[in-house]
Amino acid sequence: MEESHRRIERGATIVTAVQGGLAVILQMPRGNLETIYPRALAIIALQKKLDSSNYREALELCREHRISMNLLCDHNRTKFLEDSASFVSQVKKSWLKLGTVRLTNSDEDVTTTQYKMFYNNRTPTPQEDRTKVTAVCQKLCSVIQSLSSEEYIQTILTTFVKESPPCLEDTLTSIQYLRQMKGSKAADEATKYIVFLVDANTLFHVALGMYDFGLVVMIAQHSHKVNEIRNVVWSCWLTRFVCQWDPKEYLAFLSQLRTLDKPIQRFRIDDYLKRHSKTLKNLSEASQDHFSEALTYISRHKLHSVALDIFSEKSQPKEVLKLFSEPLVDGGQHCEAGISEQELRIMLTGVLRVLPGGNRELFEGLFWREAMASAHLAKQDKESIEKLCADMADELREDRRWNDAAELLHNYSEDVEGAVWSYCLGGNWEQATLAALSRGQEALVESVIKPALIDELERVSSGLGRDPNGQVSAHPQGKNRRKFERKKLSGMEGSQYEEEYLVTYFKKTF
Repeated sequence: MEESHRRIERGATIVTAVQGGLAVILQMPRGNLETIYPRALAIIALQKKLDSSNYREALELCREHRISMNLLCDHNRTKFLEDSASFVSQVKKSWLKLGTVRLTNSDEDVTTTQYKMFYNNRTPTPQEDRTKVTAVCQKLCSVIQSLSSEEYIQTILTTFVKESPPCLEDTLTSIQYLRQMKGSKAADEATKYIVFLVDANTLFHVALGMYDFGLVVMIAQHSHKVNEIRNVVWSCWLTRFVCQWDPKEYLAFLSQLRTLDKPIQRFRIDDYLKRHSKTLKNLSEASQDHFSEALTYISRHKLHSVALDIFSEKSQPKEVLKLFSEPLVDGGQHCEAGISEQELRIMLTGVLRVLPGGNRELFEGLFWREAMASAHLAKQDKESIEKLCADMADELREDRRWNDAAELLHNYSEDVEGAVWSYCLGGNWEQATLAALSRGQEALVESVIKPALIDELERVSSGLGRDPNGQVSAHPQGKNRRKFERKKLSGMEGSQYEEEYLVTYFKKTF
């Protein structure tokens, strides 16, 4: 039934209307007189009081006639926000809290829905960046906080809770302040009130996420009393410490957390709350002994992009990059690493700036195409690109990715001989020949390709007459040359090529 309609007994007759009031006297068929208050008269009277900024009487009218208190702000929202200080000063403290609680958690404008018959010419309020309730609560909160009165503490907490989404951390921070400045009694009263407004499990988790065990215990204790009143049955097993309200359980849980170092303590809490990004951040601040656990956590929850940001300024980015690259190197399966194409492009564009020299070389080697794209997007000069190509080609050849090294040098560098030689090392003779001829370097066919091909033929022919079940050995000349190149690039500690590798490395780096 619409707000303007009211059911009455058939045959009732209007006797009179009270002048200047809202009452209408009816005579029923049996002869008795009854007084009613038609909703239309009440709404019209409310509109007049709101237009004259008489908020005290307007709120009284809403309470007396059960009119939605959303109409107080929806009647003229701009004016109401401007008059928020006057509204707070006129209305009783208890009524102010009541009016805030009864605001609906939605963007609904009751003048275009529930009471639209009283606002025929009303146009819907333009959509704002924040909801109606959030705008009203933030404005009222700022006005009340400027009064610096303890009597409004429950109203302040209500404004935090009613925002969309609720500002529960601000709510509990206010309770923390009360506990520190006003003592435990004021904090207990505030906690007891807020537990009636918000689900106890949610409050418990928020308090735990603030790493304040005293606040957690206080919420659990007061929630136990509220549960006895509400007879609430909790179902989530993760919150059994709160649901069962047995101090032996939740206190033991908190005591166990207190024994841990702060980074690990926060890691356990955030993992319990499934805040995986914060969990990894706290784990990265723990000792080196927990680094392997961090790598496992990254893989389990697919936090590769987050890990790259967290560990880029620490001493272990190389290990993280290896973990990051595993799903990408073979098949380019970046989705399996939990990384979107856009995130991948963003990270690759900035990786040359973020990572130090040695670790940057690793990343460039694994993602040389993306690194070259980033270099061109950054409009690097030709000399820088040539050096980048040479460095990445060395990394690729060290990983025995001959075709990648050849393609890199052929497409982005002037080192045609290096590209042809890399194709030959990978046994891709057709591409080696095509690369030499397409760049006008026919002489490389005679100087590089034919000798390499002869070495390969000799290696294969030398193994044809041997036991097919045995290992085919390489021709000494070709084998020794390739082995020599690999050893030079590996830089193995203690080898005879270590000094030459270090000299080459420092030249490229500095």
